[in-house]
Amino acid sequence: MRILVTGGKGQLGVALQHALSRHEVRAPGHGELDVTSAGAVSEAIELFRPQIVIHAAASTDTAVAERDPATALTVNGEGAGNVARACAAAGVPIAYVSSNEVFDGEKGAPYDEDDATHAINEYGRSKLAGEEAVREAGGDFYIVRTSWLYGPGRASFPEKIIERAQADGALRGVTDEIASPTWTVDLAAALAKLVSSGRFGLYHLAGKGGCSRKEWAEEVLRRAGIDVPVEAVQQADFGLPYRKPADSTLANHRAAELGITLRPWREALAGHMRTPDGPVRRAVPDLQDRLLAQIPHHLVFREVGAAGRHPTVPVHRHRLPQPIARVVDRPVRTRGVESRVIHRAGPAVRPEGVPLVDGQTIEASLEVRGDDRLGTHPELLFP
Repeated sequence: MRILVTGGKGQLGVALQHALSRHEVRAPGHGELDVTSAGAVSEAIELFRPQIVIHAAASTDTAVAERDPATALTVNGEGAGNVARACAAAGVPIAYVSSNEVFDGEKGAPYDEDDATHAINEYGRSKLAGEEAVREAGGDFYIVRTSWLYGPGRASFPEKIIERAQADGALRGVTDEIASPTWTVDLAAALAKLVSSGRFGLYHLAGKGGCSRKEWAEEVLRRAGIDVPVEAVQQADFGLPYRKPADSTLANHRAAELGITLRPWREALAGHMRTPDGPVRRAVPDLQDRLLAQIPHHLVFREVGAAGRHPTVPVHRHRLPQPIARVVDRPVRTRGVESRVIHRAGPAVRPEGVPLVDGQTIEASLEVRGDDRLGTHPELLFP
């Protein structure tokens, strides 16, 4: 099957290319196909002659949409209309990826496909406008609502949570915004099955179950082995000029009737964090995973117990992937231990520990043994 995927360089677009690898896929990014240009969209469909178009291109930043609702509406509403009308004219079905934010979150239970929509922010209104444009175009369509996407290819919620936990040592998590975290790998696989079914209509495809942002952050940290507190807060505590739906968890009834389901959100998150492109599971094991043997330098991690009462013991030993010209001075906190890489000329580099937990002195050391060439984790910067 020939499949055109708009937004091909985005998080979902990349996952779709993997899920559809047995098909002939063209997946242009925004620079190659601007969906706000009706002429460009029609030309792309005429030249490629796809058998279906998956419209994943979107402007997804809620804050940006609130500041500039006209642009959000142009991209998400009119852009979807351009794609849908070009598809209808060519006799090609469209699969439009929509959002949980078309709902107001006041139902008090997961939303079914037939529930009434009521968007409460500009982003949600723009996605709802896209749904309406797809319906009005007159062609065959799938409308697929999903929520809280994360996955390989860019820093999404899990990566950002880990980064902030390492940098700040404490987090705040919203409790009055609940939805279904959805791994793009699972969503792309489900979409691939759906668009092959020929069963057009409106669907919900999201990770099974729901959670608050706070619960999601806590699960990320638990699976990463990072012991950092998450303070319970509400949306109003951030003083944002927009509101997110209180509980927009999606129920995936119609797709399930076709045998298309997504995993529970915790199970999917575990899968994401096990992938090479997923977030750090733990700071030290992540180094262990990534430092592959290529040159004869050995990396030895040593942990010293509270107040030095326990002996220094080797934790992990690894060879370094390549020489490096510099080391970035950046803290890494894991299970209450902070290690700071300090660049020093010579055969060893040692990050000094900082006391962080219950007043105890806890140290972690990193040592490079070999000649005077330095090595470190790629995320602490290979030049």
